[in-house]
Amino acid sequence: GGRQAESKKFGREFEKAARILGSKFLDAGKIVEPSKVDGIHLDPESNRKLGLAVAATISGKPAGAKKPARKRN
Repeated sequence: GGRQAESKKFGREFEKAARILGSKFLDAGKIVEPSKVDGIHLDPESNRKLGLAVAATISGKPAGAKKPARKRN
């Protein structure tokens, strides 16, 4: 629909701003789709995918990468 097409423009503009500021950027619209129930919110699987992508963006590691095991004393 029109709103989704319009919202995709925001991603491009936010990406430009992030690049100018030297910030990390994640375009959620390229990772998840809104729920078919209401066209706005995310379903549980989309929330999981987005969470993994956010974590990967922040950490710089691929989505789903395992943490190294902690040493025990």
